[in-house]
Amino acid sequence: MIRVNKRHEAPQTLESHGYNHDDVKRSLLEDQHEKCYLCERKLTTDYQVEHLVSQKGDEEKINEWGNLFVACNYCNDRKKNNYDDIPLPDSMDFEDVIQQGCDMESKSAVFTTSEDNEKVKKLVTLLEKLYNGKIPGKRNLMEERFWNIFVENYAGFLARLHAYIDNRDSNTYQLVVDDLSQNASFLGFKYNFIKHNTDLFETFRDKMKWNKE
Repeated sequence: MIRVNKRHEAPQTLESHGYNHDDVKRSLLEDQHEKCYLCERKLTTDYQVEHLVSQKGDEEKINEWGNLFVACNYCNDRKKNNYDDIPLPDSMDFEDVIQQGCDMESKSAVFTTSEDNEKVKKLVTLLEKLYNGKIPGKRNLMEERFWNIFVENYAGFLARLHAYIDNRDSNTYQLVVDDLSQNASFLGFKYNFIKHNTDLFETFRDKMKWNKE
């Protein structure tokens, strides 16, 4: 998960037609570069307009622009109204606030934070649930398929990084840059890996700040 850059002004149709209008969805998808704000997977038809503070939690926020984002069905179905108090996706640099790693041996994602912030800690709990399943070590079929998609993408990124380290040519460099573009999936994990390697960080740091500009 990384910070979302969201336009300040809502589409005009939000006030007249509500959050489910196509103009609203299109604006949210564009701002999030067609990705779920939680897991950062690319979205096609698999998305829902997500109320950060759920409709059950506060009906007055149903059509409030600052409360609307897009999430994949998988993430939204797990968040529901149990995590209304997590931070707004456009409120902080989550890629810096939350360390996002992968332990291939134990087949688990690792999320840690040094922030003494209950909202951030709640978000860490949600991310752990999304990636590691409701019951750690016992993923159901959908959770296992989600994990496999993540691992395939992340392992491919690591392979391209190693190819760059071995060759240091323009082709392998560009493949890594593409992996770090604003449209790429799972950037929180990719950024975290590079930041822990001094040489790679110096090489690619300028490709890891588009969402902070």
